[in-house]
Amino acid sequence: MTTENMEPNVSPSTAKMEHRSESRVLNDFEKYALVIEKSPDLPEQLSMDSTSILEISQMVNQKYSHSIVKKAIKAFNVEKLHKLREDKYQFPLYLEEGKRQIKELYGCIESLDVHTSKFTVSFLIAIGKILVDIEEAYGKKKDYMKWQKENFGYKHMRYFQQAKQLYRMGDFARVYSALGKNRLIEFDRLKKELKLDYHVILAAHPFEDITADFDGVLFTEHVDSIITYYRVKNAGIDFIEFDQASLLASYLRKPIAVKEARDVKVYLDKFNDIDEQKNQLEHYVLNKGVFPDNGIIPSRKRISLTKYIADLVVYSEKTDIDDSQWIESHKEKISDQKLVKVYQFISKLAEILQINLSQDQLPN
Repeated sequence: MTTENMEPNVSPSTAKMEHRSESRVLNDFEKYALVIEKSPDLPEQLSMDSTSILEISQMVNQKYSHSIVKKAIKAFNVEKLHKLREDKYQFPLYLEEGKRQIKELYGCIESLDVHTSKFTVSFLIAIGKILVDIEEAYGKKKDYMKWQKENFGYKHMRYFQQAKQLYRMGDFARVYSALGKNRLIEFDRLKKELKLDYHVILAAHPFEDITADFDGVLFTEHVDSIITYYRVKNAGIDFIEFDQASLLASYLRKPIAVKEARDVKVYLDKFNDIDEQKNQLEHYVLNKGVFPDNGIIPSRKRISLTKYIADLVVYSEKTDIDDSQWIESHKEKISDQKLVKVYQFISKLAEILQINLSQDQLPN
């Protein structure tokens, strides 16, 4: 991605002048939710198509969608393709032109998405600022939660929690707003787990260019890998390699649990020779995080689907999920992505088993 994608480009200094001519609300937006000037102390390891995320985050062009759509319309030229296709000697040029148009259009998709993500984060930070302000004004958490429930219900509760989380991330969320909401929240999870500064994490474990990972899946897996790496090292296994931690997190589809990391250490301590310990760790990783049957720690047993459903039913009957304390304690523990996956799985399961999920079909 280059700055041409944002034609006409608005420089940070120009944006500041335009903001000052606008209303007081826009000034507050600039002050609390946008980043206008780049700090020289911030690393630039995060990029999109080799363009620094910091640079993208400073592009304060409120007419970005118009600019990008205009560029996409100009790039898409079927008539030119058909003319080249009609002449068999021009076929190589026809294919090259098709390739060029596809790349231009896909670049527009990426540009539109990343700039939308930037402003979405900025709007959420602004919402977070207001929510934190109201919560502080109430003084008591239960009074604030009652106000939120009465005015917004549960529909936006998770989103509002994320808005407060982004606001409390401070300058990092504003400066890296082009990463988007989900990636920033993953960063916050990483910071809380490792208790390290964002910039220390970035320097030690650089992330892929987000152009190669537009849905953020690889980004999340990289976060899981970093957490797994440090959990295993903290358990006393200092010879683990990052690639091993990454492979293990990929197999587990989440970071290794702290207890399991300790269990791995207990198992490896059976072997006195360090080379043998390394071999056993390699076997453990390649065996998808399962110990040998003759190990001192038994292999994990797969839990049946019926057991999962039965446990969830029991939990639903015994738990008051309308309780404000329960809600507050689970907001950060349950991610949107995981809950959506569960919902999609249950919907697919109901479809396969021909079960009607409509509420009017449920027993009284």
